[in-house]
Amino acid sequence: MAMNDSPSNGADDVLDEELELRLQKEFERMNDANNRFNISQSLYEENLVILTKIKSDGLQQLETLREKSTEKCVKKSSGYFGALREIESLRQEFIDLKTQKDKFRAKLVSSELGTSREDLTINFPMPEIKEDLSIDNFLPRRESSESESSIGTTSSGGSQKLKSEDLTRYNELSYQCHLIRSRIEAVTSDANKIVKGFQSEIVKAWPYYEFEASFINTLRHQKSLLRRLQHDVMIAKSEYDMSLKNLELISECVHEQRKTKRPSLTPLDKIPNK
Repeated sequence: MAMNDSPSNGADDVLDEELELRLQKEFERMNDANNRFNISQSLYEENLVILTKIKSDGLQQLETLREKSTEKCVKKSSGYFGALREIESLRQEFIDLKTQKDKFRAKLVSSELGTSREDLTINFPMPEIKEDLSIDNFLPRRESSESESSIGTTSSGGSQKLKSEDLTRYNELSYQCHLIRSRIEAVTSDANKIVKGFQSEIVKAWPYYEFEASFINTLRHQKSLLRRLQHDVMIAKSEYDMSLKNLELISECVHEQRKTKRPSLTPLDKIPNK
C-alpha cells in the first residue's frame, strides 16, 4: 500500500523551489555585474592608453610651437595669457554666484509686491588689445551678458517680511560678486600694462598659448572620463562580490537541507535579495 507524502515533504518541495529561484536570480545578477565589470575595465584601459597618447602628442606639439614662437616671446607674454585665464575663471565664478544670489532674491522678493529694482548689466572690462587677441577668441566662456537686480524697498501698498537667514546669505553673495568684479578690473589693468610693452610678443606666442589651453581642457576631459569608468569598475566588482557571497549562502542552505532532510536552519531572509 502506497503511503501519501507527508506535510514536511511538501514544505521541503516549496523550499527547494524557492532556493532554486533565488539561485537563478543570483546567477543572473552575478553575470550582469561581471559583464559590466569587463566592459568598464576594457573601456578604462583603452582610455588610459588614449590619455597617454594625448599627453605625449600634446607635449610634443607644445615644444614645437614654443620653438616657433621663441622662448623669449612665450616667457614675456605668459603674464598676459595668465590674466586671460584668470578673467575667464572669475567670470564663471561670478555667474555661479549670481545664480545662487538670484535664487535667494526670488525668495525674498514677493511677486505681488512692488519693488524698486536697479538693473545692472554685467559688462566686464577687457584688455585693450585688437579684436583678434581678445579673450573671446582664446577661451570659450559662458554667456555673461546677464542682468542682476537689487532688492529694494516695497511700495506703500504693503509690507514685506524678509527671512533674516536668506537676507544674510543674499548680502554675502552680493559682496562676493562685488569682490570678483573688483578683481576682474585689477587683473584687466595688469593685462593692459603687459600689452603696452609686449604686444608683438603676445601676437607671436598666441598659437602656443591657444593650443596649451585646448590641451589642458582635453586632459581634464579625459581624466574625468577615466574617473567615471574607474567608479563603474568598482561598483560592478562590488555587486559581483555580493552576488558571489549570496550564492555561497544559498549553497549552504541547499547542502544543509539535503543533509538534514528538513528545512534549512539558515533562514532565506538572511540572504540579501536585491
